[in-house]
Amino acid sequence: MTRYLLAACLFAASASGFASPTAGAAAGFYGVWHVDSIVGFGEVSVSNDELRRLVGQQVVITKDSLKIGGDDCTVDEMRASEQDTTSLLLREYKAGPKDAGLSARTLVLDAEPCGYVFRRGKGIVVYQDGAFYRASRTKQTPGRGLLQTPMR
Repeated sequence: MTRYLLAACLFAASASGFASPTAGAAAGFYGVWHVDSIVGFGEVSVSNDELRRLVGQQVVITKDSLKIGGDDCTVDEMRASEQDTTSLLLREYKAGPKDAGLSARTLVLDAEPCGYVFRRGKGIVVYQDGAFYRASRTKQTPGRGLLQTPMR
C-alpha cells in the first residue's frame, strides 16, 4: 500500500512540475533582443512599410515590462510555460504555428497584459501589428548602453 502511495505522490509531483509556470523560465526571456526579420503574418492591419519598420529595432524584456520597438508596456505578471502553440495562436492571433514560424509546442512567456513571447531555438518570436518577428539576443543587458550586434 505504501508503495502505491509513494508512486502516486511522485507522479503528482512530477506532473505538476512539468506544466507549471516558473520564474526561472520567465527569466530566460529577460534581456535585449534584436529584431532580425518578419517570420509570417496573422491578421494584418497595417502597410508592408509599417511592418518592416520593426526589423532592426529592439525588444527589451524585464520582469516589469515588455518593450517592442517604440511600444512599451508595463507587465502585471510574467509566466513562462511550455504550451500548445496551435490553440494559443489561433485564439489570440487567428494564425497557426506555420504563420509564426513555431513548432506545435514551445516555451511561451505570457507577459500579461502585454502579449506573448515565444521561444524559437536560441531566439524569440514576437507579434506586433499583424506580423510575427524573429529576434536574437544581443550582448547588451537592459539599462546599459545600446549594442546593436545580435549574438549568434
